[in-house]
Amino acid sequence: MASEARGRGGALAAAVALLIGGISLIAGGIGVVTLDPTGSDLVLLAVGAGVLAAVFRLATVHQLLTGFALLTFVFLFAPIVVVLAYAFNAGEIITVWAGFSTRWFAEALNNPQIVDAIGTSVIIALGSAVLSVCFACAAALVIGRARTAVRMPYEGALLLTLVVPELVLAIGLLLFYMRFGIPFGSLTAMMGHSVFGTSVALLIIRARYTGTGLDLERASADLGAGPWATLWQITLPRLAPALLAAFLLSFILSFDDVVVSQFTAGGTPTWPLYLLSALKFGVSPEVNAASALLLASILLIAGSTAVVIRRLSRTSATPNPVSEK
Repeated sequence: MASEARGRGGALAAAVALLIGGISLIAGGIGVVTLDPTGSDLVLLAVGAGVLAAVFRLATVHQLLTGFALLTFVFLFAPIVVVLAYAFNAGEIITVWAGFSTRWFAEALNNPQIVDAIGTSVIIALGSAVLSVCFACAAALVIGRARTAVRMPYEGALLLTLVVPELVLAIGLLLFYMRFGIPFGSLTAMMGHSVFGTSVALLIIRARYTGTGLDLERASADLGAGPWATLWQITLPRLAPALLAAFLLSFILSFDDVVVSQFTAGGTPTWPLYLLSALKFGVSPEVNAASALLLASILLIAGSTAVVIRRLSRTSATPNPVSEK
């Protein structure tokens, strides 16, 4: 117990030292890189280098790795904690704490612009997620059964949107809609989001499909089951965890998108676009409260989905008996 406590204390000390040394080194390095260093820049650079050298010399490998892990968690979750904490700030200035209050949550829920923007984003994200999962599932089934010569270029083309800059994709969608006279709105944004959503969903669904193998599908065919019976009773139940995970990830990516929505939504006010316009006048407390509500909802949905996916992964290991359709 004592050794474990010392190990945790050493890991925490290593994390703090890494943070201090890293910030000092970066701050001092910026001054040196600009070719106009001051005395304080050189001091920060020397302090940062000295602290990091001491950490790497005195700490064990386990303490260093644990310290890096702690810093990663702080880096990832500190903004979330700040948003959630200041959503309960009673003052009208977000960065100045004026007491605990839930006033701004009521203000946000009574603001028709915020409610409409969130509702629009939810509808677009739901439609985009459904389209993405349907397209990705069909593509995964084709890729999983295709020969390598056919699979590689087909899969590469489908995953191309992951490496194409989103701005280029948005401009291409804009020109496509204008060329064919498609009116801009929620539908065009939904279709645009499904373009990159399909690629992300394909990675998840294809990994699950190829990982489960095709033996059960071949066995069901040998036993006389038709293609549709095999699809509904063998393939889709085994893909259920991946389908649900792909749906959730596609939904979140669509809900959070700014660039494609800016070019394809027309005058439709999505939540990210509303936030972007609100930043011109500063973030209001009610916007921060609405963001906290959405963040808590997404975390709750993600946690519930993880539980469901785990249960589906267990039940999908034993597929239902196949009957001729």
